[in-house]
Amino acid sequence: MENITNNETILKLNNNKTWILKNNIKTLTKSWRFWFKLIIGLLPIISIIIFTSVSLSLTLWCKHQGIFPKSWVPKYETKLSELQSWSDISISFMVIFRNLTLYTSYSTFIFSAFFLNSAFNTLKEGQGRYDNSKIGLLTMVVICFTLFFYNLSLPITGDLKTWLPIQWMSMFLQHSLIPLLGVIYYFTCYQHHNLSYNKITMLRWWGYSLATILGYFLVFTMLGYILKATHSWKPMPDMSFSGYFPYDFMEFTNPKASYTNGKVPMAVQTIVVYTTFALIISGCYFGFYFAQNKISSKKTKRLQNQLNLAK
Repeated sequence: MENITNNETILKLNNNKTWILKNNIKTLTKSWRFWFKLIIGLLPIISIIIFTSVSLSLTLWCKHQGIFPKSWVPKYETKLSELQSWSDISISFMVIFRNLTLYTSYSTFIFSAFFLNSAFNTLKEGQGRYDNSKIGLLTMVVICFTLFFYNLSLPITGDLKTWLPIQWMSMFLQHSLIPLLGVIYYFTCYQHHNLSYNKITMLRWWGYSLATILGYFLVFTMLGYILKATHSWKPMPDMSFSGYFPYDFMEFTNPKASYTNGKVPMAVQTIVVYTTFALIISGCYFGFYFAQNKISSKKTKRLQNQLNLAK
């Protein structure tokens, strides 16, 4: 008899859980926040998949047709003859590795992961393990670093003149419009809960922000020099002079990577570049930190006023 009662209790609990789950899903899918975050989280990932697929197809086609890829930079050391000497498997691995490990892709993955996770946590937005104002702040700093430097570099390099349609798609979905919408949402609609100034927490997450961004460049600088020293395959033949680095400035021992035609020593250029990076990261972090705290404070005061009026 006792077993029957226990089984009935378990059955009722399971039915209640099922009802709650269905009700939550129904409520979730009616929320514009859910759909907005889901869309801006998915579009950049879809863009990366399309961009990588098309880039791979074009690169392989160029190899077999004996045509230097239009998207590649002629001034770099990798020439058509070298591209043709690689196997299709090597080229496939190179294109996939390149497109998934650039800083822009790295920041896109962080951005999409945050908003996709937040989308499914919409009913408790801002209160999840990874859906909260600390992770959100880190995400905004990482993606704004891309927004700032990527879009600043375009008029300087003049790359826009030779862009293919997929590169325009990538710019809007990964590096400009969609990330910008995410930043706007975060500072105007996201639920920041009871934030307050805490010096230790603030400095800790500042360190995390610096490590997340500068750590990327440190890791890939080391990897680039290891591959270069061992004369291994080139993972980034269209991104730097030697083809071993994601960006020119990371190859700080190569005089060709000078942005001043040798007028400024490479060591000085490297120090200036990374100091500028650190200042931009810090400016974004502290500006965003105090901005979201102010937003949270206003929300708390507004709720308190509503409670006082209700009394």
